[in-house]
Amino acid sequence: MISSTIENFEIVIVRWKYCDIKKVSLINASKLGFMLFDVFMNESPTCMINGHTVIIDCENLPLGYALQLSPRFIRELKHVVFKAYPTRIKAIHVVNCFPGVGTMFNIFKPILPVKIVSRIHFYKASSISELRAHIPPSVLPKDYGGEGETLDTLRDVTRSMFEERRSWFLKELSDARRQRKSPPQQFEWGTVYAH
Repeated sequence: MISSTIENFEIVIVRWKYCDIKKVSLINASKLGFMLFDVFMNESPTCMINGHTVIIDCENLPLGYALQLSPRFIRELKHVVFKAYPTRIKAIHVVNCFPGVGTMFNIFKPILPVKIVSRIHFYKASSISELRAHIPPSVLPKDYGGEGETLDTLRDVTRSMFEERRSWFLKELSDARRQRKSPPQQFEWGTVYAH
């Protein structure tokens, strides 16, 4: 879900509340997040300059997703998020934490960039109001004590945004598949660089 203000303070909200592990794998949930960043990069004039604040809501997080966290998945996710995408993550706020979240974080902490580790904040359900100290109330959803839209409204807006861009996403997927199948293009140095 996306929320932004006139001041270009953009937040991305990752909400696990309605995820059904039997229908949506962690890989597909991650793909959805990258599709959202694709839209940001193509349509937000300030996305790569101002960066994003990410809120990860652990309410009803299916613990079965933890079993899908292979070392390879973590390594590839880290590469895509921190190397391949030209995004700037200003802060990550993990809300509605359950007791095991800190332990899970400590397992992956050594492979995360030090700068990102310093930008991650955890909140129990009882301390969620502390988000207001980090995020302008005008953009913070009402569900978290702000003045912004509700999470359900943001979910509906985001779903509509994906549906409106369906043909664009399918074209991008088709182009990517075609590029993987075609042989590497051969260049002659004389044609690439002028003498």
